Amino acid sequence: MKGFNIVDKGYDKKQVNDFINKTIKDEEVLINKIKSLKTEVNSLNKKIELLNNNNESNIIIDTAKSNANLIINDALIKANSLEEKSRKIELEINKLTKKLKILSSDLDIFIDSIEK
Repeated sequence: MKGFNIVDKGYDKKQVNDFINKTIKDEEVLINKIKSLKTEVNSLNKKIELLNNNNESNIIIDTAKSNANLIINDALIKANSLEEKSRKIELEINKLTKKLKILSSDLDIFIDSIEK
């Protein structure tokens, strides 16, 4: 703590006043610094909130993309399966059509033989 010179009837008024004025100025500087730091903290908190929201948005977007890819892959698998079933059915129809033609031809021959 600062010491003051003792003069008639107490401490030296000029020294005390100078000390008080310096203390007031130092306090004003500190108050302004605190206000500035509070403003900076608020600004940084807003930036953090925006970044958190952006991160959450990115997570949601990434999850949606992943889900979309799963849906697309599932659809492709089902489409391939349906194409394979369709090919098998088409082959079976072709076989049955050939058999039907043969049977029809055989039936025509049989009918012709009966009629003669």
